[in-house]
Amino acid sequence: MTNRNTSGVVGVRRRVRGRKPVDGVQTFAAYYEACWSPRPGKLQRKLFSVDQLGERGAFLAACAFRREREREMLGGEIRANWAAAAAKILSV
Repeated sequence: MTNRNTSGVVGVRRRVRGRKPVDGVQTFAAYYEACWSPRPGKLQRKLFSVDQLGERGAFLAACAFRREREREMLGGEIRANWAAAAAKILSV
């Protein structure tokens, strides 16, 4: 895991993005992002909104999605990654 990873789970990170200002007021949206590489040189992402799913729900949805993609990419899952996810899930 690098210092860029904010979730503790490889392929899942928490981000905050600025929304388009409305009447001069800037607001922000938090989300979890699941990233995977379906083939060499190709990166894909899927976002899970904290506003819509809640902090825990967005994190769980991103982890579940990433785990599915990991199985597709690797034919299995990285156990150490999901041991870290389990510890994180229990603390959220």
